Order: sequence, then C-alpha cells, then structure tokens
Amino acid sequence: MSTLPKVYFSYAWGDKTPQGRPRAEAADALYQELKAREGRGELQVMIDHEQMGYKDRIRDFTRQYGDSSILIIMIISEKYLLSPYCMGEAVEILSNKDYRKRTFPVVLPDAKLKDGIKLAQYYKDWEKRKRELKAAIDEIEDKTYAGPLIEQLKDIAEIIRIIAEFTTEMGETLTARPPDYAPLLKALDKRIVEMESSLVRHELEENVFTYHNQIKTLERRGVEGRLHLLIQKQQALQEANDLETDAARRFAYKHQLAELDTAIEQLKKQLGI
Repeated sequence: MSTLPKVYFSYAWGDKTPQGRPRAEAADALYQELKAREGRGELQVMIDHEQMGYKDRIRDFTRQYGDSSILIIMIISEKYLLSPYCMGEAVEILSNKDYRKRTFPVVLPDAKLKDGIKLAQYYKDWEKRKRELKAAIDEIEDKTYAGPLIEQLKDIAEIIRIIAEFTTEMGETLTARPPDYAPLLKALDKRIVEMESSLVRHELEENVFTYHNQIKTLERRGVEGRLHLLIQKQQALQEANDLETDAARRFAYKHQLAELDTAIEQLKKQLGI
C-alpha cells in the first residue's frame, strides 16, 4: 500500500479508580502491541487524544470513521457504554454499512453484554440523561442560544437509538478477551492483507483504464488528423474545379470530390460529429 493502514483505538481513557485499573491494564497491553507494530512500520495507530490538537473538535475527528481504509479496535467496557464520547464514536461507526468488516471489538468483563438486566440498565441510564437534559432545556425561557444543548439532546437520542443494536451486536460477535489478543491480531492482519490486495487490484484496473483511454485518444487524434487532411484536399479540389474550364477535367474533379465527401462523412461518424 502506498500509505500505512490506519488503526483507530477506541477506548474510554483516563479511569484512575481501582475498578478502572484492570480495564486500563487490558487496554494498555493491546495498545503496546499495536505501537510495537507501528514502530516496525506495519501500521499507524490513531488515538483521539494523541491525534487531536488543541481546540480540535472531537466530532470532526470521529467523522474519519467513514473512511473505509480505517480499521477500528473497540475496547468495550461499562465505562465505554456510559461515556458520551465513546458512544458518540459508536454512533459514527455504526452509521457506516461496512462497519463489521472494519471493527475489531474487545469486550471487557465489566461490560456484561450477556446480562439482560445490565443491558436494560444502560438503556435506562441514557434515557434518564435525556429526560434530565430535556427538562433543563425546557426551563430555559430564551432558547435563542440553546442550540448546543439541543444538539447534545439529539446526540443522546442517537445513542439511545443504537445502544440496543450495538450491545447485542457486540455480545453476539466472537470478540477478543484479554489477555489473549492473538485471534484479534490475526483477524486484523487478514483484513490488512485484504485491503492491500484490493488496493493493488484497484490500481491495476485504473492503469488498464488509463491505457485504454490513452489508446482511444491516440486513435481519435489519428482519425481527426486524417479528417483534417481530407478536408484540406477537398477544399483544394473544389477550388481547382471552380477554376477549371475543361469539361473532362471538371468531370474527374467531381468524381474525386464525391469520393472525398464519402470518406469525410465516414470519419465524422467515427468521431461522432
């Protein structure tokens, strides 16, 4: 590939609590393996807090998920499922029809995606946030400048819309479980090879198409050149015919002009003019 494959690492960072330490250790083990591969020039690891600059917008960064060349590793935990930023990423990811090919989930034990009561609690937590934010917005008398708050409300509504599908999908998918990341890395390598093969095939097809167009262009130029010469010859013969007084010569000129007319019309048809 002309550029390194990009692998985005989606994870709820910054949890310093005792409950968060196992999550951080599990995520860091995989992250360090990816960074080692990056050091060997095999891929590029992307993380929002490393890739984004000061005052960059998270929403603008996550729009990159629509790029079919970006692969996404998702470390799904309880904190992930309750994080507006992480679930905002999930909304963006699921909005792309090919997301199953490009996502490589890791489900941590505390997510409890097989526990129906826990999944219902996630849903209720987001519904509660929506109710509370809506009630707060409703209390604002002048909503002229409440646009950002209304956008947050819409974002939460989108999370509620996809959370059941997302948790069910991740719960039913054969996912990697720490500390054994070998199946995930094998699947990631396979997908990168598929992408490389697809890109090479696409480049070859583009080259064939380019060469075909170049040949057609040269052929057309050849036809245009012949047409130009015949038109010049026609004009010269017409002028000679107009000046000729000998009847036999005029007859010969008219015969040649008729042949030129036929040849010129055939070339015009080839050129579509």
